[in-house]
Amino acid sequence: MENQNANSGVPNIENHLVLAILTTLFCCLPFGIVSIVYAVQVNSALAARNYELAKINSEKAKYWGMMSLWIGLAINAISIIGMALGGMAA
Repeated sequence: MENQNANSGVPNIENHLVLAILTTLFCCLPFGIVSIVYAVQVNSALAARNYELAKINSEKAKYWGMMSLWIGLAINAISIIGMALGGMAA
């Protein structure tokens, strides 16, 4: 979301840090770490008033966070199906 802050004229660019941390902990560690790196870079770019870079890093943080989420869900689904099928073979 890129809303203008009424007081300062600074765009409000979301860093997606919560998504990055949660997907790192619960889904897919490698992609979650990439998401955290980009999320932190959003804040650095905003502090430097580089709003275009902040927006790009925000999009990348969201992309890698969602990638981590979907890959984590797929791995868990495959594991559950494998356990169910392995349990029926015995």
